[in-house]
Amino acid sequence: MREFLTALIECSVSMSALALVFMALIPTLSKRYAAKWIYYAWLVIVIGLIVPFRVRFHTVFIRADAIPSPLRQVLPRTAGNAAAAQVVTANQGFPAVPWVPAVLALWLAGAAAFLLYHGLRHARFLMMVKRWSEPADDPQMLEALESIKRDMGIAGRVRLQLCPCVSTPMMTGFRDPVLLLPRSRFSMDELPYILRHEMVHFKRKDLWFKSLVILATALHWFNPVVYLVARAVALQCEISCDAEVVSGIGLDGRRRYSETILGAIKRQSNLQTVFSTNFYSGKAGMRKRIFSIMDTKKKKVGVVVLCLILIGTLGTGAALAAGNPRESEPGSSRQGSVSSIQTIAGKWAEAVKKRDGKAQYDLLSPKCQSAVYNAYDSNGWTTGTSSPWVESYEVSAYQNGATVTYQYATSTGFAGAYEQALSFVNQNGKLCIDGFSDPEEVPQAGSNAASDPKGKAFLDSADGSSFQQTANRFVKAYLIGDVREMKRNLSDPGSNQNDFSMDGKTVNWKSLTLKLDSKEIGENTVSAEYEIALAETGGFQKLYLNMGKIHNEWKINSYKIEK
Repeated sequence: MREFLTALIECSVSMSALALVFMALIPTLSKRYAAKWIYYAWLVIVIGLIVPFRVRFHTVFIRADAIPSPLRQVLPRTAGNAAAAQVVTANQGFPAVPWVPAVLALWLAGAAAFLLYHGLRHARFLMMVKRWSEPADDPQMLEALESIKRDMGIAGRVRLQLCPCVSTPMMTGFRDPVLLLPRSRFSMDELPYILRHEMVHFKRKDLWFKSLVILATALHWFNPVVYLVARAVALQCEISCDAEVVSGIGLDGRRRYSETILGAIKRQSNLQTVFSTNFYSGKAGMRKRIFSIMDTKKKKVGVVVLCLILIGTLGTGAALAAGNPRESEPGSSRQGSVSSIQTIAGKWAEAVKKRDGKAQYDLLSPKCQSAVYNAYDSNGWTTGTSSPWVESYEVSAYQNGATVTYQYATSTGFAGAYEQALSFVNQNGKLCIDGFSDPEEVPQAGSNAASDPKGKAFLDSADGSSFQQTANRFVKAYLIGDVREMKRNLSDPGSNQNDFSMDGKTVNWKSLTLKLDSKEIGENTVSAEYEIALAETGGFQKLYLNMGKIHNEWKINSYKIEK
């Protein structure tokens, strides 16, 4: 939702700027280029408003923090490192409120209200036309229409009807086009101009273009510039249609056509619909139309204008970039961005494992560097503690960040797992870590023995504590693929029944549960089960252990892995 709203706002702002520039240039362009090419250029702008997403560029001209962020950047805290427990605020944003759904709901309500208003108005208009109109039965009018259709190469069926509800000629209907004429009769000198004007609209599919304008206005109903665009498109539609009608006609014919238009609009009424063509364009628009009709200068083909507007529309993606990690990622593809994040997150995790504060610092954005400098410098650029230490880690990258899962260990074995979230930003073309969460311990090594008195008593005893240390070391070694450590805890490492195919392979897990059955707890032997919850698939693995005590030291007699 946030990405869509951000793209919509960016599109509205950048396309409005392009449209205003184009409006300002139209008087100059109209003197040199044919009106229909300017009309087609407007079509490109309208489509650009409807499709809000653009190609992203590394360089932006305006950076807009469109999505406010809550307090989310903190200094990492590894297990047992109280000195590094200071929380650093690196980004003071707005309070975390559910503003995105509220804005989305408001936008949807506005767009729906706009479409509903015009839809109902059009439905009412069609009902009145259906009730009061009747087919034209004048042979001269019908013959004139058919003659113009043949001359223009139009094969489609167009019904000609007379309607007292309209005061100027208009075309309506998408599937069943109808040319509506007012009851007042037109002379045989005026009628061909009127019919040809409406047939130009029909041939060019102008009703569909008008529908695109309505859709663009509905999507950007909050933007006043879009309403100016709609008026400018409507006027250019009529100007370009006039130019088609008077093409190849001398001054006398152009003057008669102008008089026909002026005569038709004198009877203009308020009854109209956006889903129709209409002769009237307002007083200022009529003045421009008349000047355009009487302009006999030869105009250039406006392919250049069309191409420039197309380039400008496609290039609006470089004008703005939302200030959030997703919009700031480098790379031309989604896969490339995730790959870059995976690499940098891996470097960060390795630096955490080595407790190398300098290497961590170099991966941070300038804002984040200033936030952590004092803490890192005061600790001699050494992060973490000597015990527990990071034994291994797993990195999971996604489109705008990464999650690192650290496996900690001490001299007695596995010491738990911690997850840390990383966010990224593109800083002057370089991908940097812009924030990292305080690592949180992943629930692990839970036990079902709490409700079993015999199992609880065993685990609480010194014998049970020794049993758990051996079991945890073995499970930890299995999770990180350390076969050598697994063998140290086996009573018979050379047994053929042992499977060491996991050598060097790690398990991406999120929690462990130790399951004990009191019936399997003997004086010197214990059978146990570890249930391993997997992080990626959401499934489980089961590791069955049969353990025995040899010379007061617990060893693994046999194990079985069930995937």
